[in-house]
Amino acid sequence: MDFSTAHHIKGIRPALGIMHSLGFSATTCLQNTGIKKEQLELANQGISLQQELAFYRRALTLSNDPLLGLKLGTAYRLESYGVLGYAILSAQTLGDALTIAAEFGNLSFTHFQIGFETQGEHAIIHMSKVKPFDPDLLPLYADRDFSAIIFGTETALGQKIPVKEVKLIQDGERYRKQYEAFYGAKVQFKQDRMELIFDRQILSASMPLRDPETSSYCRQQCQRLLSQLTQQSTFVDEVRRLLLAKPSYFPTITEISSQLSMSERTLRRKLKDEGQAFQSVLDEVRQKLAKEYLCSGLSLDRIASLLGYTETANFSHAFKRWCGCSPAVYRQNEIIS
Repeated sequence: MDFSTAHHIKGIRPALGIMHSLGFSATTCLQNTGIKKEQLELANQGISLQQELAFYRRALTLSNDPLLGLKLGTAYRLESYGVLGYAILSAQTLGDALTIAAEFGNLSFTHFQIGFETQGEHAIIHMSKVKPFDPDLLPLYADRDFSAIIFGTETALGQKIPVKEVKLIQDGERYRKQYEAFYGAKVQFKQDRMELIFDRQILSASMPLRDPETSSYCRQQCQRLLSQLTQQSTFVDEVRRLLLAKPSYFPTITEISSQLSMSERTLRRKLKDEGQAFQSVLDEVRQKLAKEYLCSGLSLDRIASLLGYTETANFSHAFKRWCGCSPAVYRQNEIIS
């Protein structure tokens, strides 16, 4: 899919390693996600948000483990994040490393905003939900990303962080014992943001791989990449992301404007400023999803349902309007090519 590339496919690789340890092969985990196993080894390979969400839904279903995210987070070492990871690893102190993580967090695999601050005798690593999120996957992503930043930091530092308290955004009261055992501290649930609160004194601890020249170079590269990422981000991309957030359900313009905390009129105006209309964006999303689904071998009835059509004939008419041929002809041409 050309739009809404969420992350490089390398963000999936560590998760596949954990799933393999649980007895699930890559082939099994990638089934019906639109991601092909051979793509895992390709350089500069992006995946769509739809594919990423499908992968994590499948992983959650296969494992039947509501705390899977905690396990997944332990697979993400700082080296997994490319130049950002090396900038953190080569920082002079833990405080410097956390400052870099907060400054360039958008270059990581997370869908949350990473922050770092000090308050009196305490230091706080925090992560905030900045976009509407599929509630079924929120706990997994929150656990994965928060445990990843903590595990990665402790691994790079070579010692445990003296945690005082942990705050999480999800309702995990049912699993309190497991969470508190994992973090080694008291946990509060259903908070506005995730927080790891610890003793400020450890911020002066030296990073084992500190290297000022390497860190400076990597920070410059991070700044360049972040600048490119910001320039490429558009309001249309945000609307596409919301349309893709939940499989087989496409929110109305009223629902999307509410999620973005603006009026329908403002939403339409912002789309118009970028040369788009809501219906054209919805049609684009459906069209590109339809092509993905047709290449995956799903039945036309199932594809129609996934795209929100109550009748297969309505989907076929729409597809022919988009592409100039029927879904069956498109599928046959793709098989031949």
